Amino acid sequence: MSKIQLVIDSNLENVWMVGVTINRLCALVLDQTACNEVELAVVESVNNCIEHAYRHESDCKVAISLEIGAEAIEIAVEDDGAPLDHELVEKVQKEGLTFDPADMDNLPEGGMGWFLINSMMDEVRYESFNGHNTLSMIKNITIN
Repeated sequence: MSKIQLVIDSNLENVWMVGVTINRLCALVLDQTACNEVELAVVESVNNCIEHAYRHESDCKVAISLEIGAEAIEIAVEDDGAPLDHELVEKVQKEGLTFDPADMDNLPEGGMGWFLINSMMDEVRYESFNGHNTLSMIKNITIN
């Protein structure tokens, strides 16, 4: 397995570097559609850390690790901010979100990012312990 870790300051201006890096690394083993899905999930995760966990507080750290294995890519996004709302996490994972994608004025207020992350990745887990939050995501490598 090959592993790389990126650590950025909690500033939204740094997120693009994470997205580009993740997409390029995924291109080693995934097709472009899958790379874009992983990039979207990771960028949304990092944005959530900055916006919700740290509430835009600068100079906090967000760590992103990517591990490429023979059968899957595993990604962890970690922060030390406020934890995710566990009720929202469970609801979206069990029920999904119901909304009309054509009605952009009435999208759900909470959970859209979590919904996207779960839609793009094959497996998603979230843990919060002693003030440390970890979002783990897996994208399976499929050979066409």
